[in-house]
Amino acid sequence: MHEDKRSFTLQGNIVGAVTLALLITLTHLLFPSHKIELAAAILVAIATVYPAILLAQRVALVDALWEGGAAVITLGLALFGLVFAPWLIGVGLIVHAVWDWIKHRTDVGVKVVAWYPPMCAIVDSLAALYIFWIIYI
Repeated sequence: MHEDKRSFTLQGNIVGAVTLALLITLTHLLFPSHKIELAAAILVAIATVYPAILLAQRVALVDALWEGGAAVITLGLALFGLVFAPWLIGVGLIVHAVWDWIKHRTDVGVKVVAWYPPMCAIVDSLAALYIFWIIYI
């Protein structure tokens, strides 16, 4: 039977949950006074995953431009969040989650395993909630 490539997989959900739990736990334990700085650094790392994969694939110019544009927007939100308003880091995570969802539903951009974009969207969304929580609570 052919598996729907758009389905959320148990593997993706487990990887996402473990990744998020580790990030939040390590942030709280190792860097309690630098949570915003670490969140900005993580957002920068997240923003570079798809462009890094782009370097290893042959994709259409339009797909490369979409990936580059999404990365620039996400990187800009990380920078502006770090310098001006920390809540922009949370917005950057939400923007990246939306980009993951778009990639997952349309196959635009680089090609990755089917479970990765939904897993990333879940992690990004929950991480954004965490950022808003540490800023406002």
